[in-house]
Amino acid sequence: MNLILGGGIAGLLLASSKKDSMVIESQNKVGGIFSYEDIGEFSIPLYPPLTARKCDLFNQFSYKEVELNVISRKENYLLEKLGVSNLPEWLVFNEKMYYIDNLRLILDSLSKTTRVRLSTTFTYKGGKRIILSNGIVIKADEIYVTVPSYLLNIKKGRSVGFLEAVFLINKSDRTENTVIVDGDKGVAFSHVVLASWVNNSYDIVYVLVPFSMKIPSWDRVYGDLKRKNILKKGDIISFRYRVIKDAILEHDHDNKLKEETEEGIHFCGRLGKWRNFTICETINDILHC
Repeated sequence: MNLILGGGIAGLLLASSKKDSMVIESQNKVGGIFSYEDIGEFSIPLYPPLTARKCDLFNQFSYKEVELNVISRKENYLLEKLGVSNLPEWLVFNEKMYYIDNLRLILDSLSKTTRVRLSTTFTYKGGKRIILSNGIVIKADEIYVTVPSYLLNIKKGRSVGFLEAVFLINKSDRTENTVIVDGDKGVAFSHVVLASWVNNSYDIVYVLVPFSMKIPSWDRVYGDLKRKNILKKGDIISFRYRVIKDAILEHDHDNKLKEETEEGIHFCGRLGKWRNFTICETINDILHC
């Protein structure tokens, strides 16, 4: 049996291509960063699946072309604020982007044909054995890792996290989809995406707040959004927030992984390879993993 650790798009695609596979996922839903949340009668992506170009090696996506008004404030200080050496491509917003319109359908289709086992934690015991949180031991022929290697007690690189807030607000008279990039250290958030293309009835506001150790307080984030005249409490219909622990990855250690692990364990995708892949690069890596 092939055991796949992680139920994001990387893990689901691997499971669809490998016979006799089981996915182990710690969250209560599949999709990883690109999972969806049902808010009222609508299904909302918890992170907008935007790409600078269409995925060449995957023809199942349908796209909506989106024009963005990108506003940058103190952009020269952004890397210092984030605490990284380079800005990953998935965090670069162009004036024209492609929105993957059917990602929820793709994830649902993949999950329906995949054996998924939910386990809040798991422990790697060597010999390609995984112990789940309920004590069950699973012995695999091959293990495919799409989660951070530190979950297998293998050294990882450094990462920067994001506190992400997703707001559902009433439709406004704004005519532009706007992205605000703010490198000011005096402002908690680094990126705000005001998206009107996602839903015909409501606008969605995505807010990314970087952190390395301590998660910023919601009061601080909301205060900055209000002070910058981006969002007011009366505008909010509903909201969700989550912590993306390993958002921006530093220090590629793929070669070290090969040296430190036994035969039959494969590291795949963004977190497995510990590289800042875009969604298209993740898919390309999975197809060859």
